[in-house]
Amino acid sequence: MERLRKNQGSAKVLGGKIYVLTIITGDRQWSQNETDYVFEMIRAAQQWLCQQTMRYGRTVSFENGCFGYPTPIPFDIESGTGSGKESVDVIWQLMKKIGYERPIDFATWAKEKAGCDSSLVLVFADKPGRSYAISFHEDYDREKYYLEGVVLYTKYSPGYELSPAGIAHEICHLFGAEDLYETFKQTKENELLARKLYPNDIMLRVSRNINELRIDEMTAWFLGLTDVEKAWYKQFLNQK
Repeated sequence: MERLRKNQGSAKVLGGKIYVLTIITGDRQWSQNETDYVFEMIRAAQQWLCQQTMRYGRTVSFENGCFGYPTPIPFDIESGTGSGKESVDVIWQLMKKIGYERPIDFATWAKEKAGCDSSLVLVFADKPGRSYAISFHEDYDREKYYLEGVVLYTKYSPGYELSPAGIAHEICHLFGAEDLYETFKQTKENELLARKLYPNDIMLRVSRNINELRIDEMTAWFLGLTDVEKAWYKQFLNQK
């Protein structure tokens, strides 16, 4: 059985002050409308996370920074497929390109200089793909992988644009949340149980209207927002 992933990397606790560094990549200049749309999606995701954590008696705030605006950072990122085999070196390689030989140094700066309790990176790739989170595990190389982040694509697939719910979903992964739908490591049986018990949980589904969704009690437990545990929670940690 997997161990809980919360509190291990730079995305420590979904609470307090969190530094979010956005890195925009690609080989073309984005229009003002495109960049405004991305920042609007980020703000909406952060606002929703603030509202949801308040339901569990915790407050959270965000400080934001950005690289790659107005000129994106040239960097080729493969399209995510949901296979679990996507590159975990994206954050490390991009941080080197913007001047951080050791990504962990940025996490240290965010804590000591910016006064943030946690830090994370949002990488935007100018192509279709399935977004994925790059979480830290205590067995990994701390200097390379301690700084956690998410790879996001401007479109999920042709015709489906990025949404605040997709961003919030991936951020929750960094703080310890598990997918509640069938994946390469999650069973169909678990998805059916989640659909019965938590049909509007952010880790089960996304919606264009993020306010239809919520952090339900099991995801709250994974995130450390509550200590109340039910018998079936840990079965969602099982590998196929």
